[in-house]
Amino acid sequence: PGECSRLSLLIFLNQTKEGGEVDFLDGRTIVVPARGRAVFFRHALPYRHEPVRRGIKHLLRTEVFYNSQWKPLHGG
Repeated sequence: PGECSRLSLLIFLNQTKEGGEVDFLDGRTIVVPARGRAVFFRHALPYRHEPVRRGIKHLLRTEVFYNSQWKPLHGG
């Protein structure tokens, strides 16, 4: 019971000069930081943040929480 997070949203606020990618470890999905770029993903997907080699990476991260006790107000 209670809340759990299963989804994340990353919003990149700037572009790095080198590095800082998000690698989803599937051999094909790498997100390169760019201002305004966003990625929405399930926590079940393995990923890693590559080190920033030049510059600074700024991003916003938020999560979607689920509550096992939630019921719709309109009964449907």
